[in-house]
Amino acid sequence: ELFKTLVPAHCLGSIWSECDNRERESLAPTVRDTVMHDNTVANCILITCLGDASMTAQDRARVVELWIRVAEECRGLGNFCSLHTILSALQSPAIACLQDTWGQVSRESSRTWKKWVRREKRMSRELLVQEATSVLKTAERARQGAQESMMGLQWQ
Repeated sequence: ELFKTLVPAHCLGSIWSECDNRERESLAPTVRDTVMHDNTVANCILITCLGDASMTAQDRARVVELWIRVAEECRGLGNFCSLHTILSALQSPAIACLQDTWGQVSRESSRTWKKWVRREKRMSRELLVQEATSVLKTAERARQGAQESMMGLQWQ
């Protein structure tokens, strides 16, 4: 329901990141609520994987597999935001460094996990390239505009 109420204009610019400012607290409530929800989900994943000190690596591996299945369901439902939240939480240093745990994750879950991580990295790289290209194009247009302005001043 949070995603259905998300106001796209709240995502633009940096308006939503200014919600810590008391004067601007209500500027982007839908984004703030969505971020709080994602943080709650990520914390839930961390707690279920790490919260019980008596868990064995095999116990943790079963929990990781459960979260991978939940991520699969999110993907099937088209809930890519929650899928990304789960992937991010499972890649957090606290969980990613559990080599014994990851060694006991089933082959099928491990394959699915690795495929998503590769896809996520590829998409991140593509987004970075798009952003860099956009910045360069904007800078080039600004440079050309400045040159044209200078040319206009020279002729006067």
